[in-house]
Amino acid sequence: GEKWMPAVPVMQILTAVNLLRCLGNPVSSLTLSGGRAELTFWWNVGVFLITPPAVAIGAWYHGAVGIALALLATQIIYFWPAYRMMVKPVIGSCFLEYLDVSFRPIFCACLMAIGVHLIAQLLPISFGSISICIAAGSVGFLVSLFLFDKSRSLHLFGTVWVRRKIQGNDLNSQNLSKENP
Repeated sequence: GEKWMPAVPVMQILTAVNLLRCLGNPVSSLTLSGGRAELTFWWNVGVFLITPPAVAIGAWYHGAVGIALALLATQIIYFWPAYRMMVKPVIGSCFLEYLDVSFRPIFCACLMAIGVHLIAQLLPISFGSISICIAAGSVGFLVSLFLFDKSRSLHLFGTVWVRRKIQGNDLNSQNLSKENP
């Protein structure tokens, strides 16, 4: 309802923060798989030293919106150092590929968000309209991902399909072994 409207800007900013945070998880996994756990440790020490003061400054000047903006700013600022300190030492120079892999899905998510926002403007606020927006967003993201990143999306869909097929076969073999002891 209307009482939640003041939280909307904060939630929108935090959505962008978490969209960017999703980039960090694979980078940490990359450093660990490359045998460079110390890079992840020192990265987290640096993030720990920088983020709290940024959040405090944001809270001091602009409250909850300031906190959200400070988190967004730190996530944007962390992108280049994360590449230089964690990606490049493990797999070498690959900044253009890193940009491509990082921002193509974000571009698709932005397209999806615009579509959902436009649909939400046309519908009254209700449970049904929220369900329609969620469904439209899911379909919109998958379609945009397929259109703008066909090779990776086919690989992803193929992996999911094969995994489900294998899991289905495992379930069938378990059921057969229970029936025929």
